[in-house]
Amino acid sequence: YASAFKLYMSALDHFTIYLKYEKNPMMQQTIKTKFTEYLERAEELKRLIDGEQATNKANPAQSPDSALRAKPPVNPCVVMTYAPRYWSNVAQW
Repeated sequence: YASAFKLYMSALDHFTIYLKYEKNPMMQQTIKTKFTEYLERAEELKRLIDGEQATNKANPAQSPDSALRAKPPVNPCVVMTYAPRYWSNVAQW
């Protein structure tokens, strides 16, 4: 959620700059509508992040991050089960 929140905030910054220079009233209204939607979603994500952090502080053993850290790393030779693909093999017509 944290990375999504950052991206939404970045989009809101871009919308603000765009609205500053846009002269077309129809485009301004469209962007304002999108801005409102993004702002509501960013606020919702912020509430989720704050709630998640409060839960993790109250019960750190059950946080999803601790479960990920408890697993051993995957051996890379097990993950690569296919032959490498090269553009020269694909582009033969």
